[in-house]
Amino acid sequence: MICCYWALISRPIKLTLFLIVLVELTACSLINSGDSRLILGNEETLVGTALLVCGRECSERGQCGQSEQGEMVLLNSEIPATFGHDMALTEGTTVEIDHNEVKTAVQLSDNEQFPVSFYLVSQPEHGQGWVAGWCIGQ
Repeated sequence: MICCYWALISRPIKLTLFLIVLVELTACSLINSGDSRLILGNEETLVGTALLVCGRECSERGQCGQSEQGEMVLLNSEIPATFGHDMALTEGTTVEIDHNEVKTAVQLSDNEQFPVSFYLVSQPEHGQGWVAGWCIGQ
């Protein structure tokens, strides 16, 4: 039924309607653009509630794994570390940030040193653990 009425509308009115819809869609995407951006904990210091993320850098740094439950983010229950993990939580798990520390990491392939933010996070069902900043976001 609508298509029959659409044929009766003049070309300038169609163009005007198209432009109105285009402006509304553009405005909505500009207003909500900040909501879709995930801020990672190695880019800036995070506080409060956060989300475990197994993104590109987290995976490339060996901080992700696979299980029957899906993709997992690896944590250490004792110290901030990029190895010796003894915890794994499903990607997308919501955690509470309790503390953060910046440590110097050394890349074994070329001995490059760089700062890494680590977060002590807690999750009611799993307790506390340390996670690298490139695996946590808000």
